[in-house]
Amino acid sequence: YSLIKASTPGMTLLTSGDITSTTSTFAINSTYVNDTYDHYQLWLRGKDAGDGIQMSMRFRNDADSAYVTSNYSWRIGELADNGGGTNTEGADSIRISYQHPGSGANEGFNMVLHFLSPRSNLVPTGCHWKIAHADTGDQFHCNHGGARRNDGTEKHSGFILFFESGGDFANGTNYELYGFKK
Repeated sequence: YSLIKASTPGMTLLTSGDITSTTSTFAINSTYVNDTYDHYQLWLRGKDAGDGIQMSMRFRNDADSAYVTSNYSWRIGELADNGGGTNTEGADSIRISYQHPGSGANEGFNMVLHFLSPRSNLVPTGCHWKIAHADTGDQFHCNHGGARRNDGTEKHSGFILFFESGGDFANGTNYELYGFKK
């Protein structure tokens, strides 16, 4: 019996809320991303306050003082009969969607993002996501993606999601962040 863990592994809700006015970023910092958990999962649903603006992501440095702006690799695929997608190496941020989300009445997005091993200095911090959204012409898209920071010795204390070119998260966007117990 001495080898049985006292805690039960699983997901723990760390924070949740609603964005009540337009905001340019959605950020998670070391208040939530710390050595307590190995991996994290974000549920995010909402709209872009603009129209057709690219959603992107960056990791927060270990000191929790700045966002890393170099050396990301990412891949995005379109879940469709004809496929499609894009990728890059050595980028200054991570692109989240293949087609840009719209802001109309039937548009918006639902996303699940896995933030993996941010506190490890043995493997690169990675993330995987699925996002379902409608573009500016109300055409449905479903994307899956993966990315990493190309430095396996670096620890991270969070991340930021933002829209390129001055876009904003719209009022009514809401979220839940979970930590996975060791």
